[in-house]
Amino acid sequence: MDYPVAILLIALPFLLGLGASHPVALYLSVITGIAAFILTLLTNHHLGVFRVIPYKIHLIVDFLVAIVFILAPIVLG
Repeated sequence: MDYPVAILLIALPFLLGLGASHPVALYLSVITGIAAFILTLLTNHHLGVFRVIPYKIHLIVDFLVAIVFILAPIVLG
């Protein structure tokens, strides 16, 4: 699921016209998508290409991203 989610995080804001009211939300989604794609490439699991980041670190980053996305609407208004 990591690669499709990363691609959707990058593409959907543009396809759905999101971020018009708050450009930071657009950038947050796109930057997170790019970072997620790179993280997946570097993670040591079956979908990883370079396998240099332990899977446990990948899960911690996923958790932190979830917290940011939960808080973003509150913080950004």
